[in-house]
Amino acid sequence: MLVVAILLIARAQQYVTSDLSSIYNATPIMAAVMAGVMFRVETHTKTQIPRVILGILGVVVVVAR
Repeated sequence: MLVVAILLIARAQQYVTSDLSSIYNATPIMAAVMAGVMFRVETHTKTQIPRVILGILGVVVVVAR
């Protein structure tokens, strides 16, 4: 499964800018999102959702500088 994800990221990076791909490659944050949204592996609690959003915003701020 990890191999497929890495191949898809490599393919997608041909079509997006490097700053956007760095946001997508914030692996722990995106893994939390994908586990809850796409794969339904775990359910997110009400306290986890703001933390994930804060983490994504943190990556955006760091990349935007």
